[in-house]
Amino acid sequence: MNNPSALYIHIPFCNKICPFCSFAVIRDNTDKHAIYIEMIRKEYNLVNQEIAFDLYDIQSIYFGGGTPSRLSRELLSSLGGWIKTLVPSSLEIQWAIEVNPEDISQPHAYEMRKLGFSRVSVGVQSFQTGALDQLGRNHHPQQSRNAIEYLRQAGFEDINLDLMIAYPGQTLDSLKKDLEEFVSWDPTHISIYLLTIEEKTNFARKPHIRKWQAENELLISQMYETVIHFLAEQGINQYEISNFAKPGYQSTQNLIYWKGKNYLGLGLGSHSLIRPRRWGNHRRWVDYRQCLEND
Repeated sequence: MNNPSALYIHIPFCNKICPFCSFAVIRDNTDKHAIYIEMIRKEYNLVNQEIAFDLYDIQSIYFGGGTPSRLSRELLSSLGGWIKTLVPSSLEIQWAIEVNPEDISQPHAYEMRKLGFSRVSVGVQSFQTGALDQLGRNHHPQQSRNAIEYLRQAGFEDINLDLMIAYPGQTLDSLKKDLEEFVSWDPTHISIYLLTIEEKTNFARKPHIRKWQAENELLISQMYETVIHFLAEQGINQYEISNFAKPGYQSTQNLIYWKGKNYLGLGLGSHSLIRPRRWGNHRRWVDYRQCLEND
């Protein structure tokens, strides 16, 4: 069967481009939001004409980025409503969305819950101000704490928190301090990302970062092992290279990728696997839009 088990929607807009980010992202421009949603819908129709499939076997719908939380409630509702017309209402689907802490207010959290999202991934990275400054993030620790509180109040039980490790200045003690606060929020899932210096990113132009990592390989491996053992002691077990979860809370999207099942990606720079085809979209707005205009 050609039917995908997962659907990925890429929202490329970011209020600030992180210096380590190599994803297909663009600086936020609200004038482009509605245009982009229409492009996603057109892409779906074009792919469906080329490869006949439906979403009747879908298990996971994932809004990633970029920053999906940059979309207004109206556009998020419009996009979600359109997807719901494509899937049977009887299916139990994990609806997941990535958010940045600074975007989440109490009304925003309630609105995402009303729209049907069951899982939220929060880009915390660290609860320490110095670390966030080092990583070029656009939020401060209290915004992360507030965001988690708002999501809990809105009824979200399945919450992932992102933690970044292996950056200059980080120590085992500072990592343990972060880990302690991360688990204190009782997340169902934690994603651990080792800082990777990708070409054409801002960090790639800062050789001292690569130098620090090269000189601290043993420390970085100790950090990774510390994460594994610390979280295991808290009942949050590793099930994939970067992902840790309480029993029964593994990301459905991740498992589908790792089991090699079919998945469909829509949007700038997204990837798909619908056997026997595997493909990726253009990463530049102008190229992606031009291809869609040319059908």
